Amino acid sequence: MLYDVPNIIQTAFVNITSNVSTTSTTYVDLAPLTITLTTSTHPIEVHFSGTVGILSNRASVGFQLMVDGVAVSNGLGRVQISGNPAYTTSIGIVYKSGVLSSGSHTVKIQWKTSAGTASIQPSGSSYGYAGLLVKEVAF
Repeated sequence: MLYDVPNIIQTAFVNITSNVSTTSTTYVDLAPLTITLTTSTHPIEVHFSGTVGILSNRASVGFQLMVDGVAVSNGLGRVQISGNPAYTTSIGIVYKSGVLSSGSHTVKIQWKTSAGTASIQPSGSSYGYAGLLVKEVAF
């Protein structure tokens, strides 16, 4: 299957550079993974990836993508980590919006855990990365 290649108008990227964790069982912002772009009337493409560790047996970690305060990831981004505590896994979400109105748009990642402590630790561990890339595109 062939697709049109988009023209990239602008990009923004942010990644986690210091350790973060959550014990929240409801979605909370995964700081600093928030990007605000001022766009024309174009779609955006969003790419999120990371590696997360959980300090609880058989727990799950959920991630959701928010655009302008609305969850758009449709339940994608939940990972179940089974086995002994301190297991790690990778996560990724890719999303393409419809045409957005001209103006400022905020894209962010939120996360939660079903139990225990979920962590992303870029400082000296094997589960040390999370990044968010947003592109304004035109076809």
